[in-house]
Amino acid sequence: MADRNSFNKVILAGYAANEPELKTVKTYNTNYCRFSLATNEWFKGDKKKTEYHYIISWGKTAEFCHKYITKGKFVIVEGKLRNRSWDDEGERRRITEVHVETMTLIGKMGEAIEQPPEEEEEETEEEKDPY
Repeated sequence: MADRNSFNKVILAGYAANEPELKTVKTYNTNYCRFSLATNEWFKGDKKKTEYHYIISWGKTAEFCHKYITKGKFVIVEGKLRNRSWDDEGERRRITEVHVETMTLIGKMGEAIEQPPEEEEEETEEEKDPY
């Protein structure tokens, strides 16, 4: 029986820490875009801790991301956490990424640019994790 009381949802608001990188999964002719998002947490005495989150988007959202996001741009991302692992010269590596469902860019004077709605498509296992 499926556990319907659990869910995987994350919402982050922060600044693009680098320029997005657009790539293509050639076997499926599908684009994906990656960048890091920096979020800050403030503590007493004006101390701050910055966390960096790996963000990945697919298809039309990836194209939107690559076209409109630049380093330092304020972005709100809503998505799901995904873990993946691989072997790197005999050493097991692991990463947690946020797979984007929706994204909003906040521009000058509170202007918001929202991604266009993406058509629903079935993703194969390789599209979900091409690594």
